[in-house]
Amino acid sequence: MMKENFHFFAVRFLTVLLLGLLALALHPWAGMPIPGIVLPRCSSPWELSKLAYWPMLAALLLTGHLSGGMKKTLTQALPSLTLTAPLLFLAYWAISRLEPSWGIYLLLWVLAAAAESALSSRGGKSSVWAVLA
Repeated sequence: MMKENFHFFAVRFLTVLLLGLLALALHPWAGMPIPGIVLPRCSSPWELSKLAYWPMLAALLLTGHLSGGMKKTLTQALPSLTLTAPLLFLAYWAISRLEPSWGIYLLLWVLAAAAESALSSRGGKSSVWAVLA
């Protein structure tokens, strides 16, 4: 069971990172109406928090069949999917006053993606309290 959980985590985490990097690479199209919903338009905390939501949602859709089906996967991942973007926004907003380098923002995003992937890949029933803890 532990090996399966790590497998789900590894696949999702790498998928989230690759999709997030793709979103950053597609930045020139962020000014258009539909891509602007998914892609960060600028380096504001709100726009960068899109990297915690949309890549993870896409990764769940792409890898849901690996962990017991789409319904089970989305039900299990819903709390982490819902909470990670606002928490990453708050972290970005808190450090933006310090005017850190882009590497700090990137590090926070990778840590958020790892936590989100780990919480969405764990076995058992999903609980908002487990995510909050």
